[in-house]
Amino acid sequence: MREPKGKQSKMKRSNRYTNIYIVTGLVITLALAFVVLKISVQVSGSAMGREELLAKGQHLHSLAVLAGDPDIILVGAHGGLFKSTDEGKTWEVVPGEAIKTDVMGLYVHQKSDQVIYASGHDIGIMKSVDGGQSWISLIKGLPEHPDVHAMTSNPHNPQEVYIWVVGVGLFKSSNGGERWSLISPGLAKINVWSLAVHPEKPETLYAGTSAGFLVTRNGGFSWQPVRERFPEKPLFSLLIDPENPKVILGGTQQGMLKTVDEGLSWSPVEGVREDVLALARHPVESRRFYALTARGNILKSQDSGNTWQ
Repeated sequence: MREPKGKQSKMKRSNRYTNIYIVTGLVITLALAFVVLKISVQVSGSAMGREELLAKGQHLHSLAVLAGDPDIILVGAHGGLFKSTDEGKTWEVVPGEAIKTDVMGLYVHQKSDQVIYASGHDIGIMKSVDGGQSWISLIKGLPEHPDVHAMTSNPHNPQEVYIWVVGVGLFKSSNGGERWSLISPGLAKINVWSLAVHPEKPETLYAGTSAGFLVTRNGGFSWQPVRERFPEKPLFSLLIDPENPKVILGGTQQGMLKTVDEGLSWSPVEGVREDVLALARHPVESRRFYALTARGNILKSQDSGNTWQ
C-alpha cells in the first residue's frame, strides 16, 4: 500500500534535514581537527626544548643577551642562531639565510640596543642593527673567506670592535665593522678562543688561547702571558666583572675558573661541573651572569658569578 503524499513529503524533508545535519557536523569536525593540527604544528615548529636545540644546533659555541630586550638570550651554533625568551627553557630558530649555519661567535654591545655581531666559518662577520631581523656582511679589509671565531668590543665605544681570524691574526675596526685592519699577525700562530676588553682601560685586552691567558696593554699590537704557567685547560670564554675588573671568569672544560687578580692566579668555581662554552652578562642587572654549557643548559648567577644555578 502506498503512503499518502503528505506523509511522503514529510519523510523526504526529514531525511534532507538529517543529511544536512550530518554533513554540517562532518565539516565542523574536520575544521576543528585542522585547526588543532595547525596549532600543534606551529607550536612544535617554533618552540623547542634543550634536546632539540642540541640536535638542531649540532655544536653550541656562543652566547649573548640582547641589550634592547634583556629577556632575549641568543646562542650561536653550527646549526645557526637560536633565541630564548625564558632563560633557556625553550628555544626558537632565528630566521635568515645569512646566519642559518655555523655561528661560532656572538657579540652584543651593552650600549647598542639592537646591534648584534655574528661570526663563523662560512659567514665571516655579520652585523644586525635591528635585533637579528636582517644582516649585512662586514668584509672590507679582511682576507677572502675569513674564518672568524672570537670577538669583543670596547665597552665604552661600540664602534671599536676586535675579531680574531683563524690563521691570520687579530683585526680591529674603529667604525663598527665597516672596515678592518690587521693589528696583530702574531696571534695567527695560536688558537684564540676568547677575547675581552678591560672596562676601565680600553687599551688592555685579554685572550684565552692555546698558549695560555694572554694580555695586551697597547690595544692589541703586542701580547704576552699574564704568567708563565697556566692551568692546562682552554678558556672558551671570558667575562670581566664590570664592578670589579680584577675579577675575571673563564669558561673551560668540566667547569669554570675565576681570578681575582687579573689572571695571576686562578681557582675553580664551585658547583659548576659541565663544560662551559660561553659567558654573558645581563645588560641591565650588572651582577646577573649567564653561562652556556655543552649540554645546552643555561646557568645563571645573581651574584657576579660566585654561585650558579
